[in-house]
Amino acid sequence: MQLRKPIDRDTISQLSQESSDSREPPVFIAAGDIRRRLSESLHDSRRAAFTHDPEDPSAAALKEPWQEKERRVRESSPYGHMVSWRLLSVIVKCGDDLRQELLASQLLTMLQRIWETERIHLWVRPYK
Repeated sequence: MQLRKPIDRDTISQLSQESSDSREPPVFIAAGDIRRRLSESLHDSRRAAFTHDPEDPSAAALKEPWQEKERRVRESSPYGHMVSWRLLSVIVKCGDDLRQELLASQLLTMLQRIWETERIHLWVRPYK
């Protein structure tokens, strides 16, 4: 009978880190260049407009306006009568490395601060 070696808890994390390590030198782009490119892209008439695709699977979840969804859920909730009642959206993750989620959230927050400092009209809304 062959005994299996226990799996190191950080094996997946280590593999993830190794796969993301880059041997390429970093690329630096000046904030003024980013601002110029964004401005040009906003004024580019060839830019395709966003269109709603009813075949998109996310459309089914997003088709109901939030206020209507909140009203509907509140009416069916046994706690809907309470003043402090609020409907919150959540993301449920299973089997993911949440350290990567934290890093992504921190990166988005930092980008938002940089864009505000540089007066670049972009925004992100990291989830809490």
